[in-house]
Amino acid sequence: MPKPLNSQSQKQIASLINYFERERDNGGPLLPITCVRERVADALRVSTGTVSKISQKVKNNITLDSPKKKRSYAKRVTNQNNLDIGSIRNTIYELYEKRKPVNLETIFKELRNRQLFEGYETCISQNGALGHPWQDSIKKTTKTDEQRYIILHAGNRNGFIPGAEFVFSSNGDYHGEMDQNIFLDWFENQLLKNLEEPSVIIMDYAPYHSTLVEKIPTSESTKTVLKEWLTKHELSFEDTMLKSELFQIVARNKPEKRYAVDQMAEQYGHRVLHLPPYHRIFNPNELIWGVAKNYYNWDAGQEYTMKSYLDKWKESLSTITPLHWMNAIKYTEEEIDKWWNREQAFDRLGIHNLIADTNTDSDSESESD
Repeated sequence: MPKPLNSQSQKQIASLINYFERERDNGGPLLPITCVRERVADALRVSTGTVSKISQKVKNNITLDSPKKKRSYAKRVTNQNNLDIGSIRNTIYELYEKRKPVNLETIFKELRNRQLFEGYETCISQNGALGHPWQDSIKKTTKTDEQRYIILHAGNRNGFIPGAEFVFSSNGDYHGEMDQNIFLDWFENQLLKNLEEPSVIIMDYAPYHSTLVEKIPTSESTKTVLKEWLTKHELSFEDTMLKSELFQIVARNKPEKRYAVDQMAEQYGHRVLHLPPYHRIFNPNELIWGVAKNYYNWDAGQEYTMKSYLDKWKESLSTITPLHWMNAIKYTEEEIDKWWNREQAFDRLGIHNLIADTNTDSDSESESD
């Protein structure tokens, strides 16, 4: 019994039937019988080029195979935020620590058990509060044209720093409207000037936290920029040098990166501790914001006026006591100790480079201006 024809073969037969019926009604060939390839192409509704290729294969005794299907690949997850990445990293470390097999199957299973594949928002909305530790948008509607607010704040064992809260309105996403100028102004005038004793300020890896005192040219910089930097630093070069040669001089003489927040903090007698990328768990603010947002979420979904939902957020902050801060700091210190002890154990076992960081800064101009 012959195999059933697929849909494509059935369509070609229908095209042939239609073509021969047209020739019948025409009383003869629609095209001269000497134009073989053109007649086949017209009958099957394909290009003459396709007919010619198949004809050549037949003449050369080449097997007529079906075209290979393109393999489909699962789309890579590229929109994970810092909290997701940090949690995934920690999960992998813990699997190693417990001497469990580390492969895609065990990693995915553990992440699902921990419910770490949930998305994160960076706003406080009428449906609840989610976001990141140093800054959060407050928005009481899902409409994109409604008012929202960006908030900056900091604290220590004694609670929130008096005078350090900064709120400003925004009609868009804070990622687009928060920049180094706004942050540095807040950092100096509302945080540094309100700290009563020398402090270590924990800061995560947000771009506006990493503004350089002096931007150092990279391999992607133009020749003009490279020459201007070399001239400014009184480093000799020839005008006829290639861009690659100019960059080599820069690379040999570039100073250590110096961040604006570091310089500013030192002027006031403080020091900044920069966290590595994806390690927000080492910042107590992470836990503090969580407590405040849980309170805010208690009656999420209620209709508020612009003033009332700001008042609700301030009420949420007022529930944070010095005890909350002390507990958050203690927990963070314990986490740091746990990670350090784990690193030492891995070092003794000769386990290195568990995680390959594909986002590590290179010569690209990824630093803030």
